[in-house]
Amino acid sequence: MKVTFRYFALVRKGAGTEREQVELPDGADARGALATLAQERGGDFQRQILDDSGTVRSNLIVLVNGQTVRQDEQRTLADGDEVSVFSPVAGG
Repeated sequence: MKVTFRYFALVRKGAGTEREQVELPDGADARGALATLAQERGGDFQRQILDDSGTVRSNLIVLVNGQTVRQDEQRTLADGDEVSVFSPVAGG
């Protein structure tokens, strides 16, 4: 199945792209697929996405088709889904 990943804020910089289409196996879940992408890409992208234990950072905002995916949730993806990933935003 093909899924589109969209990256925002610092995650976009680490990914080196705003969006990419990725071929995933049936049954893949959003956070698991993101972790695999981060491990494969390495570098800044991996450091922004994964914590020291190799888990997707809890402060990242992950959406599937505009709906939030909680840290403890395994949201199974379907062909054509869009996963959006936001780094935390600071400001004042």
